[in-house]
Amino acid sequence: MEHPQTIALILALLRPEQAAEVLEKFPSDRRKDIMNRMATLTSVSYELIEELARTLESELNLEGASEEKIGGISKVAEILNKMNRSSENEILDSIEEVNPDLASEIRNLMFTFDDVLKLNDRDIRELLKEINKEDLIRAIKIVDQEMKDKIFKNMSSRAAEMLKEDMELMPPIRLSEVEEFQRRIIEIAKRLESEGRITIAEDDKEDEFV
Repeated sequence: MEHPQTIALILALLRPEQAAEVLEKFPSDRRKDIMNRMATLTSVSYELIEELARTLESELNLEGASEEKIGGISKVAEILNKMNRSSENEILDSIEEVNPDLASEIRNLMFTFDDVLKLNDRDIRELLKEINKEDLIRAIKIVDQEMKDKIFKNMSSRAAEMLKEDMELMPPIRLSEVEEFQRRIIEIAKRLESEGRITIAEDDKEDEFV
């Protein structure tokens, strides 16, 4: 069986959604070990990446010179955003046990569904223009009433009433499905931010009154 460091390197070369899918298949302890190692990866030689590519017969992106930046907290944050909530929390908790500062840095780079609902009203309305109603119904099924109300108030009265009625009639669905619809909306929010149409104020995460 491959060493966790080698697996971490290979997964760091994959797209986040591919890496997340592979990681879900590992036992819990091995998954945590791999992600801890990936979080502390910095760079590896170009020759090593080429050797891995030949060995695995993979289609890896090998552009660059003598060294390739790989892994690190940004990559871990991207992958965790693609995993289910329980795996995400489990891995972050394991990193926090070893290095609390590193776990905090990763959390600050992550964008969650809770962050979507912290957008200001103008940005919420901009986001709602891009979301399929069926996706929205499923995504907000498990959020608290305060968050639901924030969605409702940024819709027309008629649209809000129809959404509430559809939610009441919706049959039970698996938690994993709810999380998948939430991830779809997160991806839309990230796209809108990259287009300059909304602003994600990540600094608010550490600026709470208690």
